[in-house]
Amino acid sequence: MLPQLITTAGERKPFDKPLTLESMQQAVGGYIQVIETPYHAFIMDEEGKLRGKAVNRIATNLASMYLRGHDFLVGDVLVMDIDTWRAL
Repeated sequence: MLPQLITTAGERKPFDKPLTLESMQQAVGGYIQVIETPYHAFIMDEEGKLRGKAVNRIATNLASMYLRGHDFLVGDVLVMDIDTWRAL
């Protein structure tokens, strides 16, 4: 799976920029927070909930098995294979 940006509007866009801290921060609109699952890494704005960003339903559904309780992901979320993330 190539890295892709899942927007709150439901769009899935290929992320074809170099995977640097700066490019990932720009993509999610803030400092990054990472949720690692056995197969994927979900990168989002660390302060997204505090800033009142919209719920990202697609990313939340993809990560739901690994979220606690009624947790959810907000803002635009960058998703990539866990091996790609760990190789950075």
